[in-house]
Amino acid sequence: MRPPRIHRYTRRVGTQNRRQPVNEHNHMNQRHPQKTGETDEAFTLEERFAQVVNGMVQNHPGMDPTRIRRAFQYLQECLTKEPEAARSRDSLVAVERAEILGRLNADEETLIAALLHDLLPRECSTEEEIVAQFGGEVFGLIQGVSRTGQMKYRSRMEEQAENFRMMILAMARDLRVVLLNLVNRLQVMRTAHELDEEKQQELAQETLEIYAPLANRLGIARVKWELEDLCMRVLHPAMYRDLEQRVPQNRKERQDYIDEIIDILKKELADHRITGSVVGRPKHFYSIYQKIVKRGVSFEDIFDLIALRVITDTPAHCYAILGIIHSQWRPVPGKFKDYIGVPKSNMYQSLHTAVIGPKGQKVELQIRTEEMHRIAEQGIAAHWTYKEGKRIAPSMQQKFAWLRQLLEWQKEVKSPREFMESVKTDLFEESVYVFTPDGEVKELPAGSTPLDFAYSIHSDVGNRCTGAKINNRMVSLKAKLKTGDTVHILTSKNQTPNKDWLKLVRSTKAKNRIRHFLKQEEETRSLSLGQEILEKEARKHGLSLSKLLKSDEMRLTVEELGFRKTEKIIAAVGFGHVSARQVLGRFIPHEETVETPAPAKPRKPSKKAKDGIRIRGVEDILVRFSRCCNPLPGDEIIGLITRGRGVSIHTVDCTNMRHGAYEPDRLIDANWDVTEERIRPVVISVITTNKPGILTSISEKISTEDINIRSADVRTRRKDDKSICRFELEIKSKRDLDRILRAIAKINEVIEVKRVMGL
Repeated sequence: MRPPRIHRYTRRVGTQNRRQPVNEHNHMNQRHPQKTGETDEAFTLEERFAQVVNGMVQNHPGMDPTRIRRAFQYLQECLTKEPEAARSRDSLVAVERAEILGRLNADEETLIAALLHDLLPRECSTEEEIVAQFGGEVFGLIQGVSRTGQMKYRSRMEEQAENFRMMILAMARDLRVVLLNLVNRLQVMRTAHELDEEKQQELAQETLEIYAPLANRLGIARVKWELEDLCMRVLHPAMYRDLEQRVPQNRKERQDYIDEIIDILKKELADHRITGSVVGRPKHFYSIYQKIVKRGVSFEDIFDLIALRVITDTPAHCYAILGIIHSQWRPVPGKFKDYIGVPKSNMYQSLHTAVIGPKGQKVELQIRTEEMHRIAEQGIAAHWTYKEGKRIAPSMQQKFAWLRQLLEWQKEVKSPREFMESVKTDLFEESVYVFTPDGEVKELPAGSTPLDFAYSIHSDVGNRCTGAKINNRMVSLKAKLKTGDTVHILTSKNQTPNKDWLKLVRSTKAKNRIRHFLKQEEETRSLSLGQEILEKEARKHGLSLSKLLKSDEMRLTVEELGFRKTEKIIAAVGFGHVSARQVLGRFIPHEETVETPAPAKPRKPSKKAKDGIRIRGVEDILVRFSRCCNPLPGDEIIGLITRGRGVSIHTVDCTNMRHGAYEPDRLIDANWDVTEERIRPVVISVITTNKPGILTSISEKISTEDINIRSADVRTRRKDDKSICRFELEIKSKRDLDRILRAIAKINEVIEVKRVMGL
């Protein structure tokens, strides 16, 4: 086998020992470094890999790097049959994965799996070879990180949900699997610019909704920040470019100011004989974007562009330093957070505060120990050991109760839409941390109410909840919980959940438990009502229902009508889905059943789709489009069985669907079957800088894309002087809508453009 050809790659060097400005956009990606003082130095692929190995040995002196070097050599040998360009690209990808994992302190099995997991799909390696040379543990990681492969799905959401289900099942066996998945996704997003715009948008949205929050849950801040910024560059390019230009402005003046604060703090630490270092803290673009757009804060008011981090040796010194800072400068009210006393669920610990510094400028500071800093940067990866077993400690596994919770949800929730919504709500959204009267901390999604808290304790406590006390004050069940609240739940044996509770709760556990109770109650009532209806019908013909239900003929009737159990068909009568005569038809004398309709047979799908919509298993049914989300051909859709008005078609991400306004039993699969294009009204919202002529610029861009404008409206927000433009457009498909949204987003003055769900 011929030796691999040596390739040379370029790495930027020359800035490692410089003090980094606080606003520098520095992440794990070393391909986007500072431009000042850079020099180029060529490195072979082998030299880059050697640096990874050397770094791991330095961090873990007892580690034997022989297996990692052998894995790299095995990779090179397996790729010798590949074309030159593919071999070069794949080798570079594998080494870049190893570089990222090396910075995250991953163990050697994870590193080896990262090097080799692309080989199996190419069939240039086998399971037997990998197990024989590197062990079953490495192969298990490779299996865990592999994609679902050739499986076919009816929708993108179904595929996304199934991929995520498989990932969390693999995570439950070994948390290192998610680390490999995150690194793979980071590489995909770094090279997303090579893909077409539609694929970029799809990947960026999925990454922002799932992978970046997952990195946050695991405490891997480095990966989270870079993923978010890469997604922003795709989803909000105009805003990203604007921040690229504005953040570095006045860098020298800002750095001089930061140096002044650092010098003061260092002197204070020395005077109090406290060990500690003070460094600038980079602010990534996506967090700036969130404050500007989501919270309505202007760029000039984002004070934590000037942000510092103080790193010391003990938690006691953290609090001592906090006291020094607050005695030196006036604290900003409401900006102090103690994540040391109450750590986040991802193990993050730090003290946060903001003060009015010299010259009246606001400064944000984080205070933590070196161990806390390591965990904040590397998350769960900071806890890998290189001792016997090479596994994360069982005590640390307990920190990830949310993973066990996620496994429970994925068993309970069958619908891909519901599963992904539960993931996004409970797992990835911001959390509040509240206390039981005994001092136990409960983590809940932001916006949770006392009902969410009650269900987090136990289902019975939730079902019997009548009220609550927050910090010893009586509150309604609608009250929103805040971090630090102490909650006491009041219960009654006579209390039961009702449908209105679904509008009050935020957590998936609470929603599932309420729906489960309501469904059981409805089934019980339907069973009782169905029994009563059938008994009345049977008595009318002189029959005994109890005897009929035990007969073989009833068993045949149950099967013919598509049910498995007699109880189910009785409940169906109570629901009104099946008539009493359909159930008792074969027992009633023929002359009495002349007008009795024949037993219902499963309907075949309609050959012609109604209004371009095909409903699974149903034909000749009224179909209408909901105005709350106004679906377009190309949207993922779902049907809602309404009472007396046929099937209402919604998008799967419709607000009403997400918030559980309808019972899952009323939902039915629906798909587009459009033979001719129809124009539908769609409203879009555009947030822009307040400049003359902006309405004309946007209108011209829409006209250029051959889209008709029904109406347009512009108003100015007083709080930040931004323009809000609303356009009602005539759109034929989601593809046309996506095209016009991308075109408008490229206008320099545009900050955000989005579709408005509903008219």
